[in-house]
Amino acid sequence: MTSEVVIPRQHFLLLPFPAYGHMIPLAELGRKIAQHHDVTFAVSQCLFEQIQKRELISPEDFALVCIPDGLAEQLDGANVLDQTTFITTMETVIPGVRSLLQAVPTRSTVGNPANSLGITTPVDVVVGDNTLAEGLVVCYERNIPCHFFNTACATMTLGAISMTEDHPVAESNAEDNAFIEMPVPGGPPPATPKMFKKLLLAMGRATPYVSGIVFNSVLEVETDNVARIETFPIMKGIPLRFVGPLMPASEKISTVKMEQQTKVQTWLDRQPEISVVYVSFGSIAYPKPEQIAEVGKALLKVGKPFIWSLRPEQQQHLPEEITLRMGNQFEDEGNSFLILGWAPQKLILQHASTAVFLSHCGWNSTMESLAAGIPVVAWPMFGDQKINAEWLVQRSTAVMVDGTGLKSKRLVLADEIVKKILNVGWNGASADSVCRRAAHAWSSKLEKATSPGGSSDIAFRELVGLPNS
Repeated sequence: MTSEVVIPRQHFLLLPFPAYGHMIPLAELGRKIAQHHDVTFAVSQCLFEQIQKRELISPEDFALVCIPDGLAEQLDGANVLDQTTFITTMETVIPGVRSLLQAVPTRSTVGNPANSLGITTPVDVVVGDNTLAEGLVVCYERNIPCHFFNTACATMTLGAISMTEDHPVAESNAEDNAFIEMPVPGGPPPATPKMFKKLLLAMGRATPYVSGIVFNSVLEVETDNVARIETFPIMKGIPLRFVGPLMPASEKISTVKMEQQTKVQTWLDRQPEISVVYVSFGSIAYPKPEQIAEVGKALLKVGKPFIWSLRPEQQQHLPEEITLRMGNQFEDEGNSFLILGWAPQKLILQHASTAVFLSHCGWNSTMESLAAGIPVVAWPMFGDQKINAEWLVQRSTAVMVDGTGLKSKRLVLADEIVKKILNVGWNGASADSVCRRAAHAWSSKLEKATSPGGSSDIAFRELVGLPNS
């Protein structure tokens, strides 16, 4: 009979970037760490208020602390690519992080109690979003072990350590200015938006001083990136720990959303197996009105049941054939689609009736699609989403639509969208598409990685100091 291993209890301080896509996976990591250590989750003022309002984190999870940085709102919607807003956000958030890290007590110093936001237990380890790199360097100055948390695929870390001062900058009006792009081996470096270049440079400069990098990803799907990262001399001795996918076992939602989730479950249960097309461009960016109309036309032409997670203010751009039938979506048992302002994505992707995911390829959605074994029609909108889309294509689980984004090059017509959905989901006719077979294979690998003794389990145990089982 084996007894539970007891390890010295430490205090982990977790610092997310103020955006839901960054906060949610780090919070899930925090819940796992809290099973073995004390955890404090320190968030920007704007996130703190929303977390409390939405009850996303409970006192039973870990301690939640507000950093009074004065940030009024997270990067969202139309402001996500506004350079002034982005710079203002960074210039507001970084000083707050620095101030907190300079003030918290450690095992060897008392810090500055007046600015430690009530944190009195000495901090042993910091895990911070790598976008906060300029603030996290305080950990090195104070000799606090600090791990970068990489919320995207490992390509972002590769991009950071590859970035140089003479890297070309994209013109502010360039069509591709919405995306971070990685260089093709042996080819010239692609121009990068100025704000992203500055961010990657900061991350790259701070990387040699971290105790490790923690990824919301899985080692088995990152072997090519790891091989390239490890060729850089500055990475010698820095452990790369892939602990993903970090997805909440159950999402904390309001009563109203719970009722809607139940209705969605009932609707899905009525649909044939491998028949439903699920569409979501995420919660931040949306295609232009005329493009929303074309996607709507395509979904009708495909002739399969579909769910589209689309904010209410965007729904007016849908084809009339859809809007006229939206009044009693759940009541009409013969209704072949749902247009939802909020959708229970994890439930939808894991349901047997779901066949295809038309996705913006945010990293959390990318991981969820792989974990569920659902093939993807990739429609990246901005930032690292094109990298993520290409990453899925390389793994044969997706086909990407070219020319998309907040600064899209063209109007993608309905007929082209129809062809991609049908090819990805049903190989034209059957339910056995190439992308589906690949997605199922990767899903099995992710399940194995997160099981006891799997690569993600081993990496997490190393992070928190548990011996491998």
